[in-house]
Amino acid sequence: MLNSSAEFLFEKLRGEDFTAEKAADMLAEKYNIRFERAQEDVQKWINAMKRAGLITE
Repeated sequence: MLNSSAEFLFEKLRGEDFTAEKAADMLAEKYNIRFERAQEDVQKWINAMKRAGLITE
């Protein structure tokens, strides 16, 4: 089960090439949080998606 921010990123970025910076920008804008906080959250999300085999580098 995905939390709301993970679901947002998954839906917006599914099937697209993206950078962690792009994802953090989207998250910061959507949830009105600091970019640094968004970067931390995005890195956790990316790591979880890699472990699940859903994204590759």
